[in-house]
Amino acid sequence: MPLTHFIYSFLLSLSAWVFVNVLENEDMIFSWYNKLIGKLPNWMSKPLGGCDLCMAGQFGFWGYFLLGDYKLLEHLFFTMLTIFFIKVIDKWLI
Repeated sequence: MPLTHFIYSFLLSLSAWVFVNVLENEDMIFSWYNKLIGKLPNWMSKPLGGCDLCMAGQFGFWGYFLLGDYKLLEHLFFTMLTIFFIKVIDKWLI
């Protein structure tokens, strides 16, 4: 997997973290969205933005399709790497 995929995976993780932990806070631009998904059951709300790990998994899963040449194992690794980077960001930023 090229280095650019690792960088892209990290940027997707960072985007998911900022969306869930910053932009969905009270008085922020997506606080209305957080309230909206908060009414859904957990199994629906978490991947839609209620959980940074779940959101990163979604970003990684769907973001891989933008890279072009599809390889199943690389797609799975990319998604797992994106989720792993969220744990690194949580440890590093908090």
